[in-house]
Amino acid sequence: MEGDKMIPERIVIDTSVVLKWFRKEKMEKYVKESKKLRDYYLKGIVEIIIPDFIFYEFTNVLRYKVDLTEDEIYKGVKSLFNMGFEIKHADPETIKESVYISFKYAIPITEAYYIALADQEKAFLVTADDHLKEIVKDKRNVLHVKELSLI
Repeated sequence: MEGDKMIPERIVIDTSVVLKWFRKEKMEKYVKESKKLRDYYLKGIVEIIIPDFIFYEFTNVLRYKVDLTEDEIYKGVKSLFNMGFEIKHADPETIKESVYISFKYAIPITEAYYIALADQEKAFLVTADDHLKEIVKDKRNVLHVKELSLI
């Protein structure tokens, strides 16, 4: 099923996709696909929407899961800010939907929030998280980055 879906025009991305932009291709799965998606955004082919808390998640992973200096972490986070994504702040309706999704699928609120935001924005959530995609496989607007037709 890989590569069989056209790329949507409006997408929400989660931290799993962003992290791939900072990985070496030989070391991890879906780096190539995630970087291609980023390139599509930079070329204006897709619109990317992110929740504001992605900056905290991203910074935390860089701090504790990757062997980087303080300066390298700051540069990585600054580059994410400089990408110019449409940033959405939390609101009561999206939080309410996140809680519902979290209970329905037994997933953390942060993961549920990405899905709720995609629903609210009439967009697709694109993830590089195999486990999340498997859990919410009945959600038609949640795609794994490997499913996209990135030519």
